[in-house]
Amino acid sequence: MNIKVDDTIKFKLPKVIEDYKSIGGSLNSLQDSLIDCVGTVIDVWENGQGVQVHVHYDGQFELPVDISLVDRVIKTHSGSAYDRGSADRYYNRERSPHFYYNKNKENEILIEQSRMTDLAIDDYNLGYDFEMDRKVWE
Repeated sequence: MNIKVDDTIKFKLPKVIEDYKSIGGSLNSLQDSLIDCVGTVIDVWENGQGVQVHVHYDGQFELPVDISLVDRVIKTHSGSAYDRGSADRYYNRERSPHFYYNKNKENEILIEQSRMTDLAIDDYNLGYDFEMDRKVWE
């Protein structure tokens, strides 16, 4: 898997994350209780066996992640399913999977859930679920 700094990745994280943070435990010993998580890569280990990730989770923090726990790199460009999910959550809108397909900004095409792949819907939901900021309307 070709992972680089600033990529957003989907990876496995222990359900007992608070315990992990406090004791510095090993992710490999907790694979029975793993959940999906999202984070931004801030460093790639020289040996290629892992990455340092800024985790998008309650109370955001940094964590080393073994490469075997990385599911995939998520497309996060403007208009992507992840981007749209994140924006919907930020602006307090209802969950409504969609994304924009555009070869150039002038001809954007709205792709709604009925025409989305399972992977694109998953990306939207990850963006929605892991967006921590909210727009404050004044």
